[in-house]
Amino acid sequence: MTNIYIKFFDFFANLNSLDCIEPSFSNNAVLSFVDLPSNTFVSSNLTKLRITVDSFGDCLRLLDGRLNQLSTFIVIIVNVKDSSSIEFNSNVLQNLKRFSLTYESLTNEYDNQVVPLLRQMCNLQDLTLYIQIKKRNRFVDGIQLENDVLIHLSKLQTFVFYICTFTYSNHPVTPLSNNDIQRTFSNVKFGQIGCSMNHFKESDITYHVFSLPFKFERIGYIGNSFTNTIFKNVTFLCVYDGIPFEHGFFVQLARCFPLLHVLMIINYKAQLKDSARSEHNNNESFEIVQYLHLRSLNFCRTHINYVEQMLNESKTHLPCLKELAIDYNQLKTITNNFTRDATRLNCINVEELDFHNFINHDDSDYQWTIAQSKDFHVYFPLLKNSDFL
Repeated sequence: MTNIYIKFFDFFANLNSLDCIEPSFSNNAVLSFVDLPSNTFVSSNLTKLRITVDSFGDCLRLLDGRLNQLSTFIVIIVNVKDSSSIEFNSNVLQNLKRFSLTYESLTNEYDNQVVPLLRQMCNLQDLTLYIQIKKRNRFVDGIQLENDVLIHLSKLQTFVFYICTFTYSNHPVTPLSNNDIQRTFSNVKFGQIGCSMNHFKESDITYHVFSLPFKFERIGYIGNSFTNTIFKNVTFLCVYDGIPFEHGFFVQLARCFPLLHVLMIINYKAQLKDSARSEHNNNESFEIVQYLHLRSLNFCRTHINYVEQMLNESKTHLPCLKELAIDYNQLKTITNNFTRDATRLNCINVEELDFHNFINHDDSDYQWTIAQSKDFHVYFPLLKNSDFL
């Protein structure tokens, strides 16, 4: 795919703007320049580039001088690979007025790679940063952002960001409160700041800090303690906690993420026994959760309670669900071997099924069993998976 773009680029030699990013992340062509010579993808005319690349090294390659008039650079990085041996051209960085960096994967390159790169963009006016950092001793707070990055960008006018930090310690630590986190941003003069914290273990804490309003489409690894903010642009969400998600948590999610398309749930902890049912019986205002735009639901390493929570129509309404990733045995149990009416409505529009536990069993045996099940096909009448037809 990279070679196709290079030929296209060579053919339109006077191009001053190139956009290689699709509205959906999943449709983007992922390009790589690390192993290509420096005389490829060269232009003295290109001033604006939007592109998805394989690694941070590919990002640095595009800043090595081959695009010496680049003033707007918007890049999405898909994977994490060692790029410590690749250098950037400081003269090119000084031309940049607008820079947007999005990391899709967890990375540990923030301190050694990203910060040194940003410091060289002395004429930058517009910065967008979306990054999830792993294995760090402490979270990236406002004081560190100011001292490590922003103080070097004196011409910066706009700073839009989401920074998620996974902190690890060898001993129990006391998590900071949201007020403590907010106070570290007192000198960051770029609008309102939001924050949230997840305390998974005594020594493992995940911190989220972000500019408001939240401009990004994806957010991950939030739990019960996430901030009660409306995220109008978020379509992809991963929830993860070591504390049970009760019915009220999913009600809050639906309110805070009104346009959610993809939801991934990670939680081994069982809900309080019959929590939703007892709430329903004791409270006339019991609310059925409404995910009116949710198209894809992934039960990833999840207690069976959450399958019941999401697929039972008396608890959750999923009128647009098209893709379901789930443990086969959990689905079979919750649907009473594909005969239970209470979970039928939320499954009836599913077109794609992905069974996690097929990797631990003989796939052909499972698929043959499903193919022979009349109840299964009645339950999923629109299924398009060829393996189950």
